[in-house]
Amino acid sequence: MIRSQFGKAKPKLRKCRICPTRFESRSMAHVVCSPPCTLELAERKRLKAAAKREQEERAAHRVRKQAAKKHGEWEGDLQKLVNKWVRVVRDVNEPCISCGTTKTVQWEAGHYIAVGANNTLRFVLDNIHKQCHRCNVQLSSNAIMYRVALVKKIGVERVEWLEGPHATNKISIPELQAEIARYKGLIKLADKEVA
Repeated sequence: MIRSQFGKAKPKLRKCRICPTRFESRSMAHVVCSPPCTLELAERKRLKAAAKREQEERAAHRVRKQAAKKHGEWEGDLQKLVNKWVRVVRDVNEPCISCGTTKTVQWEAGHYIAVGANNTLRFVLDNIHKQCHRCNVQLSSNAIMYRVALVKKIGVERVEWLEGPHATNKISIPELQAEIARYKGLIKLADKEVA
């Protein structure tokens, strides 16, 4: 309290947490000026608590969802990231590997050896290159022209290695998770360099 020149103490005014009104506070816990502001403060606290509960529930749901994921879902998540990295980082300034076009409806990451033909080569970067939608989907990878351009890009030895026999190699879930984290980091780093 501040004493006036006549010795009387002037009450210290506090700003209400809800409205701009200044009021005389009776204690440290007295933070609002009126009953309507008290109700508004209680409602805001209730909404804040509900939002926090919802956020915690979403986090718990994400954890449960991750724990329930099957191997194929982890492979799909990694495939999306590898494809994105090929399209927007490694081959960003390249034309379509098969037809050489620089314009398309949608850029995709096409596999030279299809995933269905050999899942072992699914994440091998020599096997994945930027393709236009037409070559990848409508022409089923346009394999003959893909091979011609691939030989020029990576050499005949590496292309023949891709075409050769490969032992089946199933990547474990922890390895898939590590690769997912690595590709997320690579994409994030590339985004920072562009910005």
